[in-house]
Amino acid sequence: MKKSILFTIIIYFLFQFNTLVFADDFMELLSKATNAYKSGNYATALLYYDKVVKQYPDNTGAHAILGTLYLEQYEDYPKAIESFSNAIKYNPKEASNYTYRGIARMKLGDTDGAATDLTKAISINNQNRTPEALPYCTRALVYSIIGKYQESILDTTNAIKIQPKYPEAFHYRGLAKLNVAASQKSTTGVNDAIKDLNFAKEQCLQLGNMEEYQNVMKSYRMATSVLELLNKGAIK
Repeated sequence: MKKSILFTIIIYFLFQFNTLVFADDFMELLSKATNAYKSGNYATALLYYDKVVKQYPDNTGAHAILGTLYLEQYEDYPKAIESFSNAIKYNPKEASNYTYRGIARMKLGDTDGAATDLTKAISINNQNRTPEALPYCTRALVYSIIGKYQESILDTTNAIKIQPKYPEAFHYRGLAKLNVAASQKSTTGVNDAIKDLNFAKEQCLQLGNMEEYQNVMKSYRMATSVLELLNKGAIK
């Protein structure tokens, strides 16, 4: 997952610029950075990409790659935000930079900033007629964090329309439905939530995503406990 995100940005980076306008040292730096990342040497990759942005500060792709490294490999969210902000400064029409900056802001607990960035990403994608599931799914998680469960259900449903076998979307929708159902003391609603969580489990197993599978299992166990309590009349 982490490598796929980074190399999506690298492909965008390579096609965005005509390499003929750059000196040989630029292409050498880029090659070394990419090879370092492929070999798992993230510290070296970070060093080389940092050199690229220092020599070519208006190069949005390099800023975005740096941001992704900070976000995915180092979990240095302030640095990730700074890098994606620089990418946005030079190219404010690239939706993915808002998406990943929104994720970094969410990780820091800035739910307002995260929701704003993710809404911007969704708007750009829709304007370009290239909708993506990730910003919808991430904004749904933000909405759940702040207790906006109906909005979370709507966003995850939109994500599922775009990507019908997206385990995280079914997971987050199941959790949002569970919160609504528990507040309404609705066993029907809890069963509906469990249905989403079961589908998320199946998709995780098919994809081999065991980390998310364990997360879904925790939510599933919580949902079945809520259902048991409701059936016993223990939730007042």
